[in-house]
Amino acid sequence: MVPRLADRVHLDRPTAMYIRFEGTKIDPDSGREEGIFQVAQRLRRSGALDPHASDQLRSLLHWFNVHLNKPARLHRPNKRAAVCWFKADAKVCIDRVWAMVAIIREHGEEIRSVTCERLDYVVFEDQYQVAAVPTREELLR
Repeated sequence: MVPRLADRVHLDRPTAMYIRFEGTKIDPDSGREEGIFQVAQRLRRSGALDPHASDQLRSLLHWFNVHLNKPARLHRPNKRAAVCWFKADAKVCIDRVWAMVAIIREHGEEIRSVTCERLDYVVFEDQYQVAAVPTREELLR
């Protein structure tokens, strides 16, 4: 029996942990809750932020644009889009995400953190993050 992609990708890291920061609105492309970057961009475009919070959020988003690779393959024709998870040891990223969470929550948006030990259907991975297509079971949770 051939192991699934997730089993092959994570054989050398059996205790790997991943963390995802998500809002409450469902993203139609993935079928999962919007990720932190979608929520932040939506909030910035809404005009609901005061100038100081807008500048802070813009600065944090800029840092991610410079330092975090954007997965090229999140959308596939006629398939669910992948969602991104941070690796638990990506402290430099996660610390900045918590700063974004504070700003977003201060402006009335709910953000929660979700963790898992293993991801199926991985379509992208680098030193900080993993993009994986949600399974049917995840969508039904």
